[in-house]
Amino acid sequence: MKVVHIATTDGGGAGKGMLNLHNALLSLGVESKILVAQKTMQLDSVICMTPNHNLYHWSNYRIVRKVQKIMRRRGLWLTKVEEWDKEIEKASANHQSICYTSPFSCYDLAKHPLIVDADIVHLHWVGNFLDYPSFFNAVDKSIVWTLRDENPGLGGFHYTSDKNNFDNYYYHIERYFLETKRQALIQRDDIALIALSDIMKSFCSNVDFLKNKKIIKIYNPLDGKLFNAIDREKAKEALDIPSDSLVISFVSVSLKDHRKGLAQLIEAIKILDRPIKLLCVGINDFFTEKDSDIICYGLLENTQLLSLIYSASDIFVTPSSQESFGKTTIEAMLCGTPVISTATGVAPEIIDKDSGFIINSTEPTEIAHAIKEVSERGYDCASIRAKTLQLFDPISIAQQHLDLYNSLLHESI
Repeated sequence: MKVVHIATTDGGGAGKGMLNLHNALLSLGVESKILVAQKTMQLDSVICMTPNHNLYHWSNYRIVRKVQKIMRRRGLWLTKVEEWDKEIEKASANHQSICYTSPFSCYDLAKHPLIVDADIVHLHWVGNFLDYPSFFNAVDKSIVWTLRDENPGLGGFHYTSDKNNFDNYYYHIERYFLETKRQALIQRDDIALIALSDIMKSFCSNVDFLKNKKIIKIYNPLDGKLFNAIDREKAKEALDIPSDSLVISFVSVSLKDHRKGLAQLIEAIKILDRPIKLLCVGINDFFTEKDSDIICYGLLENTQLLSLIYSASDIFVTPSSQESFGKTTIEAMLCGTPVISTATGVAPEIIDKDSGFIINSTEPTEIAHAIKEVSERGYDCASIRAKTLQLFDPISIAQQHLDLYNSLLHESI
């Protein structure tokens, strides 16, 4: 069986989830390849594609750029990609922190040899890479799509929470993009959607042009060998943290990402009025002043150091307002650390009284209450890790994907 995975990049959380699946499929004997627009990993099985649609297929790149420049001065555009990118730029001028992408792109994926040769085409996070109208019209292969956020069911937004907050700025663009996606997808009832959680499955079931698809839940695979449970006292010692400190950790690519809830967590810590060390992992675009009780490690790729941080933590807190999966929750639990989380992503499915606490809102008072409760309980770290290893085992999850691939191929005969 030949499977090609399509993603904007092999980096980031979504990219890592795809790579974990890809590697597990390879171990099961599946001929798996990855096609991306931006390559970060030096792997032979990851192929980077250059733009080849609309702008570039008919002429020399330099000539195209000159023509573009002249036309832009006159307020004209060569393609829908340019036209809508400019509209998005205008709409997002005052709130550039949100992710908003067009359903049009400069890539004609349907003509790529990997897709032409594949038995299964598996889509992942494809913002600014997948051109909806051309792709779904031309690709007649069995398609599987892992929804790594809500963008496939929205216009250009990637999360419903952003749509609720910023829809007025994008109103006409959002309606046009949504209708473009609807027209591209509504007739394709041969696409299987993979939801990473019950919440994402429910979201798909409520989108008119997605609910007619086969929708199944399969978790993201995580390699338990990358994250290890280290004795908490030894981990604290290694990080030069006093053994009697209550340690809380927080992880986000960007610490100021409003969806992740760091501001609310800090307010909750203030309410508790007790010595707490806060360990933050992510780009430090939040703190402007130094605080001896807050340690920022920056954005980390080193899973050994991440394992130390998770293991040194008495509690991992993720008061996020919206998640499609919740990778950091799983990483913390693989290190045997109890987790406080909102009921987002997979959290309500895997966190119970033996592994943490589910909060019903991001209110600081509720977070503070949960921290107090969890800090006073005892947890079996080995049990937390064992349960998490079983739920997110890459080989088991790859087999679920393989079963889906085979069923789709059987149905297409």
